[in-house]
Amino acid sequence: MDRSPAPATEDGPGVAPWAVSAVGLLLSGGAVLNLVSDLETTHFLAFPILALFFGLILSGSVVYAGYWLTTSELTPNQEWRTFYWTVGGLATMLGIQGFTIAVRLAEKHQVGEAAFSLLFAADAGAIVGFISGVLVVRLRSETAEVRRTRDAMSFLNRLLRHDILNDLAVIQSHAAILEDHVDEEGEPWLDTLSTQSEDATKLIKSSRTVTETVMDEAELHSVELSPMLASQLDTVEQAFEDAEFDADVPSNLTVTANDALSRAFVNLLSNAVEHNDKDVAQVSLHVEENDETVTVCIADNGPGIPEEEKETLFEPAEDGDHGFGLFLSQTLVSAYDGCLSVTDNEPRGTVFEVELPRHSAN
Repeated sequence: MDRSPAPATEDGPGVAPWAVSAVGLLLSGGAVLNLVSDLETTHFLAFPILALFFGLILSGSVVYAGYWLTTSELTPNQEWRTFYWTVGGLATMLGIQGFTIAVRLAEKHQVGEAAFSLLFAADAGAIVGFISGVLVVRLRSETAEVRRTRDAMSFLNRLLRHDILNDLAVIQSHAAILEDHVDEEGEPWLDTLSTQSEDATKLIKSSRTVTETVMDEAELHSVELSPMLASQLDTVEQAFEDAEFDADVPSNLTVTANDALSRAFVNLLSNAVEHNDKDVAQVSLHVEENDETVTVCIADNGPGIPEEEKETLFEPAEDGDHGFGLFLSQTLVSAYDGCLSVTDNEPRGTVFEVELPRHSAN
């Protein structure tokens, strides 16, 4: 039914809406002719006039649909597609109803008000066809827009990864050269520079996996939880030297995820320190397990989170990057068929619980 649209240059832009209205006017004319025919065979006016009124409402809806097209944001090509759907719906319903009447006549059954039933089928088919056409062209337009946006984001991601990795490589090479020219007082600063650039390089290299996971395109596999958490704890401890961390993670725990899972935990661990109002931030990490899931609990001694903020805690703020880390963590955990939740810590603070499915060899 979705035929190729007529070129807009043939009839000029804006013709298709009036073509739809013309279909409605033709159907209105059919309703009037049906009234004239009925008046010739009956003297009881109530039913013929009622049929005319009903038919004009339906056909008038088609006329208005054409006017609505002139006020819509559809392109001329999309308007023509909608017109073809309108005509196609009309022809389909008219054909079905006509076939039904023909079969009844062939079986020598009485068929009353055949003209009215055909007009009703045509009206209904045109309306359904028009609505279907609008929905189809809009869906195709939105799908194309999503595809263009996705391609643009993919290109931007590759471009940024390429350029930033090149810049980080220059920083690391210059830091290596400076090792022989920095005294003992400057060594900690140089070590920080080298460590942070290495961490940034790892982050950029993992961005592709993160993107694929968020877009539900990544392949999931078995992830050893203990070494991964130990690595992220080490990273956060170096970034927040004044904080205290305590971890209890059993060995031989595997979950179904991928390498992007580390971003979820480093965000949660960093968040536990960054929003802590104590002189010494204390963060504890422990693991609970059962036959089907593994739950990682990250608790802090911070100010806690008000109840009214918990409902929107994992939504990114409209202004700036605030809250994006929690949003990304929740998105990643959901991609692994897991669950990220928040509860109050006792006597003070917050607990984030990350529930993940255990990996099965099957």
